[in-house]
Amino acid sequence: MLIDWFDSIIENWLGLLFGVIVGVGAQAALAIFSIVIGLPTETGAMFVAAELCVGLGGFIAGLLARRVGLVSSITVGVICAFVSLIASVWVNPKSASIMGVVVLFVGYGLMATLGGSAAWLINNRRGSSRDG
Repeated sequence: MLIDWFDSIIENWLGLLFGVIVGVGAQAALAIFSIVIGLPTETGAMFVAAELCVGLGGFIAGLLARRVGLVSSITVGVICAFVSLIASVWVNPKSASIMGVVVLFVGYGLMATLGGSAAWLINNRRGSSRDG
């Protein structure tokens, strides 16, 4: 009983950790790539690409943390939004506006939730195919 509980905690935290690493790492790689090839980083297309990175991180977190996958995915979105906000304010302190922060958190939260929902569907299909 205690070992099952401990395994569940480790599984959930590892899913969250890997989701954050994937989400933030993919965003950082995207930003570095765009700077190297000379693309502007403050465009709508880059924001959508960063949201897709967060969605991928939410998907990974939801896939690995089976029981609380959606909660882990939303947490990945919030953590990635905080990291992105800190990085944006560090690079350009005048770029932070209330509306920008709201759009950042809502967009990242929605994408992480979509990624977690897709992972939930996959985990449910896996579980039902094993049971039946």
